[in-house]
Amino acid sequence: DIPSSAISEVGAIIYEVGVDYFGDMSCLDILNFGGSVGDGVYVIDPDGSGGEDSFEVYCDMTTDGGGWTLIASYVDGTFFNDCSDMGMEYGSSCYSVCSEITGETRHCETVGEKAKQDSELEKLEKKYIIDESFGSLDRRLDDDYVSPSYYSLSFKESMFSDDNNDFISYDFSSYIATSMRDFYNNENTKHLELIIPSSKSSLDSSINSCDTFEFATMIADSDGGALPYSAYKYSCWSPAFSGPGWASSNNGGCYYDDGMSRWQLKKLGGQNNDVSSYILWFVR
Repeated sequence: DIPSSAISEVGAIIYEVGVDYFGDMSCLDILNFGGSVGDGVYVIDPDGSGGEDSFEVYCDMTTDGGGWTLIASYVDGTFFNDCSDMGMEYGSSCYSVCSEITGETRHCETVGEKAKQDSELEKLEKKYIIDESFGSLDRRLDDDYVSPSYYSLSFKESMFSDDNNDFISYDFSSYIATSMRDFYNNENTKHLELIIPSSKSSLDSSINSCDTFEFATMIADSDGGALPYSAYKYSCWSPAFSGPGWASSNNGGCYYDDGMSRWQLKKLGGQNNDVSSYILWFVR
């Protein structure tokens, strides 16, 4: 049991667990130390006493063993589909296609055109290198939201879930992930030619036309075979963009053909799934 002196009740489902007792705290720590009262809002202090202030987080204490800390939600695109602060010259809505750079319906072909697309992609990468929270935890299901846990909480697994109570989880333990922000900003993973197999899901992978829930952290068109950020990032047909997503099929191709099924489409696991009202992004 957690000592009563380590718990401060703020509301029906809000608890603060004393870091002096348990050190670095997350929803998983609260669960492991017996402090869970079910899904809900808790207070955590990831860097411990004397560091940054504690803050409220939403914890999923039931899905796939529980202990998941919400880091972000995609609902209406007010944050994750707005790259107006990224300094984009040709892209729009957080992606860039070469037809905008060339002014024609063709791929980026010249050295100069490819250099412009490379520059746009470098700007897009920064969208997920987040240093500040966005939105309101209370409105996480109504508007886009970024929790302080996005840039302050270490993790080994990640999970996406939606309003249908479906989920897909992923194992990040082979990467040094001091936070999701640092994962996106790590020089070893920054360009993100990464395909991460799913660990577990409540869904049948057949809803994805590529029959897989493999997850890409950032990707460009790969037209059925090439890895992300291949030559196909210079495609005029499909966007190269920032953010997570799943394989998709188009024009007879598969695996990130014409981009991918971005989480902004709110189709958990792939383009053939039903549209959700929101997608939640967790770590543990």
